[in-house]
Amino acid sequence: SKVYQLNDAVDHGITQGDQCVDTAERYTIYQLLKKLMDKQQPNGAFSWFDGMHPDRYMTQYIVTGLARLQKLGVQD
Repeated sequence: SKVYQLNDAVDHGITQGDQCVDTAERYTIYQLLKKLMDKQQPNGAFSWFDGMHPDRYMTQYIVTGLARLQKLGVQD
């Protein structure tokens, strides 16, 4: 099982603050999260490219970006 479960965001929908985002935005966010989730390795880390070893910098970069989105009010 993956350490940081991005599929929770995909499965439970996306909200922005107290309002649900519109269908087109929701679908776009869903597609992007799905793409990111597919790139996540079994140990929860990310690599620069498919087939490469996990990379700490890339993993921190992605997790920091997700944290910034959460701080802006985009939540799963």
